[in-house]
Amino acid sequence: MDGVLRGNGTKVVATISTDPFFFVTRKDDMEVMAPLNEAMRQILLNHPSYLAHLYDSYLNISSDVPVVFTRSECRWLATKPAIRVAYSREQDMMDPEFGGNFLYAFLKMLERQSGIRFEFLPQPSYDACLKALADGTADIMPDVYPQLSFLRSQNIFSGRTFYNALITVVGRLHDKNIPGQSCTVGFTREMRSVMLAYQSTYPEDTPKIFPNIDACRKAFEKGEVDVYLWPYPAASLQDDPPKDGLLLPTRAMYPMALGISPHASPLVTSVLDKVITSTTTATIDALLLSVAPDSLLDVIRRFLRRNLVETLCGLGLLLGLIMLLVMRHNRRRLTDLRAAALTDPVTQGPNRARFLMDAAKILQKDPRRYYLSTINIRKLKLINRACGLRTGDSLIRFCNREFALRSRQGELAAYSGSGRYLLLWKCPDETTFTQRMEELCSVADMARKLYQRPVSFSCGVYVIRNDADMEEHEPQPTSGTGKNINESMSFVSRYLLYAETAEASIASGGYRSQFLIYNELIGARQLKANDIENRMVNALEHGEFTVFMQPQVCLADRKLIGAEALIRWQGPDGKMVYPDEFIPLFEQNGFIRELDLFVLDTVCAWIRRRLDEGKKVPPISINQSKALFFHDNYVETVLGIAARHDVPAHLLHVEVTESMAWLDEEAFIRTLDALRRAGIGLSLDDFGKGYSSMAMLHSFGFDTIKLDRAFLAPGQEKQRSVWIIISSLVDMARRLGIEILCEGVETEDQLQKLLASHCKYGQGYLFSPPMDLETFDAYVDAHELERK
Repeated sequence: MDGVLRGNGTKVVATISTDPFFFVTRKDDMEVMAPLNEAMRQILLNHPSYLAHLYDSYLNISSDVPVVFTRSECRWLATKPAIRVAYSREQDMMDPEFGGNFLYAFLKMLERQSGIRFEFLPQPSYDACLKALADGTADIMPDVYPQLSFLRSQNIFSGRTFYNALITVVGRLHDKNIPGQSCTVGFTREMRSVMLAYQSTYPEDTPKIFPNIDACRKAFEKGEVDVYLWPYPAASLQDDPPKDGLLLPTRAMYPMALGISPHASPLVTSVLDKVITSTTTATIDALLLSVAPDSLLDVIRRFLRRNLVETLCGLGLLLGLIMLLVMRHNRRRLTDLRAAALTDPVTQGPNRARFLMDAAKILQKDPRRYYLSTINIRKLKLINRACGLRTGDSLIRFCNREFALRSRQGELAAYSGSGRYLLLWKCPDETTFTQRMEELCSVADMARKLYQRPVSFSCGVYVIRNDADMEEHEPQPTSGTGKNINESMSFVSRYLLYAETAEASIASGGYRSQFLIYNELIGARQLKANDIENRMVNALEHGEFTVFMQPQVCLADRKLIGAEALIRWQGPDGKMVYPDEFIPLFEQNGFIRELDLFVLDTVCAWIRRRLDEGKKVPPISINQSKALFFHDNYVETVLGIAARHDVPAHLLHVEVTESMAWLDEEAFIRTLDALRRAGIGLSLDDFGKGYSSMAMLHSFGFDTIKLDRAFLAPGQEKQRSVWIIISSLVDMARRLGIEILCEGVETEDQLQKLLASHCKYGQGYLFSPPMDLETFDAYVDAHELERK
């Protein structure tokens, strides 16, 4: 049942995954559950894939992301700072002298990724390392327990957790004294942080400190302790548990984090935390495997380095025999461990970590003209729900087998988890690759017929080149034999990020399989989106967003009947960020709610000022996003802002789109009714865009329906059918007591045809483009206002 449960006569037969999260409380405690349920509803409403992404990130399926440093961090890194690293000579996971083991390899990775240079300072013990940090004679140490009380007691800080190690103990299966039942637990002095992590989960157990692991083992055999801590993954070579002992998993986890001196620069923490945050568990796992001895010669070398004196003092023949037995046992165990770590449990084929390692080796030899692809089975979760996990796993294995069959010798195919596959193909040109991808997409058609379900793929591709044009734009792994597999793996992770960016750019929900090759335009769009998200909060706080107004007029006499409030973004450098660049992004990340409230507040302030000056004020229409409209206290928020500015409700019109009704029709109707009762006008925006419903004309009680500008798009207005539709809509709306306003009026010919269709109101550049509030003030003063 658990990967670390091990002993004589036992074996691992299954691993079990966890499900997404639920909140649990007393069934009568609805004061707690009501806001939590509402928050979950809002998350699913505005970002339906959020929980899936959260689940994937919990299982560490996402890939490495690039690190972005601030200007101050970059200036500091440019000084090539040297950071002093204190480590215990007794720490098995640190071996700078011989360049081995996990913590040392992890620190070297941080050194490469951050640009910081580490100076290693050996200390006699773990406590001496803590003291060195507190005194300021060292800047960081490799691992501490990031518990606040422990850090305060030592007068140090910690960075982000970089590895969660499962705490395993050696006990006896027949004993009643097991973890959590007031048992005595043996620890070594070097396991102080691990002991604190164990105690946080099992406070009722009593710890007992020993100088080393051999003393723990002897105390266990004598019955002085009930269980003792197993040093995995600290030791590179470990004996089996005692004859009557069994490795027992616990609920305790040891979150490893860097210990940081209070005397160190704050930039040490920020830079290292960013690198740690950008590193996935898959990379950490690959790092663990890369420092594990993978050959007989490597095992011998490490054994001799650590046991030179004992080796020289022992009897050569006897010691050689013992070494052979130990190495044979560890080689078998390491082989099993490597196979399990690099094998996907569903497909029994290579997983993401294996793919990264093999791809790095291939690209070290010849990085020219390879195509790296990430392939996603669309709507796999729906197939799992409809048909069961067994069918979903069968589909995964089917696709994995077909992808492997279509990969040639020297190419790679692997399953990455969550319905995603990785491919590394070598093709001489893009035409050949396109032909092979079209053949690969036929696998979706085969699966559709086999499983009677709509199966399709979305594929992102990155072309790995090594020509003169690319050398300036991207770093390349060193060709030839290559010595640093970790560095090459980081290159593959970066290439994979480009492929995933291309895959994310493909519209979701398509029936046909699609693939997209990454190019600079896709990367530029991604960087542009990241830049917009980084700037949006400060931009709103510093007044970069402004409200523009576009007049709405009576077509017959061009009298002013109202205006639509629009948002514009102008940066400090005077450059405009256009709405089609930031509005879709804000709708995804939820910032559109803050922008909607800003527009509403600005419009109300403008109306109040005009009223105080005794000037005429037309009704102002304000677009509302689903993120704000479906919020629980939306109506109260709108009325509260209007009341704060003392603005009459009839001067405000709320514009919603027809697609919002299908998200939650009951809530949609309830909110519209509340707005109508408050006296706020209701407009249906973009009618006719997409699949419009005639039910919109009568079911929801709109005051105005705005025809989408697509009716007047170039070429459309010349079609007789368009004007028949507009005339029919105007006639139906008039009989229902609803006004029709046509958007996008730009020519006199369009105006005359609209008048002939009996359309009364319009909006467009023929009458006026959007204008800032000062210009709009003058426009309102100069035009007669029509009262509906």
